[in-house]
Amino acid sequence: MRAPCDSKDWQKVEEKWHDFQNEPRHLRLGLVVEGVNPFSNQNTNYSLWPMCIVNHNNPPWMTTKKTFISLALIVLGKS
Repeated sequence: MRAPCDSKDWQKVEEKWHDFQNEPRHLRLGLVVEGVNPFSNQNTNYSLWPMCIVNHNNPPWMTTKKTFISLALIVLGKS
């Protein structure tokens, strides 16, 4: 699997809602969450959770470029 659009689940969604795929204005977004310890210290109890939105309408080689990923939310808190 090179990209999420190659997965079997993605194909099932396309089969079930084929009208969505044929709509020229459809938009496929993915939510990415990554837990980060900003100080690189495993003993600290501070964590940072950036949530990003990825546009999957782009070709696979463009999906993970910085210009096509949007930071939606930053969750601060203790781990």
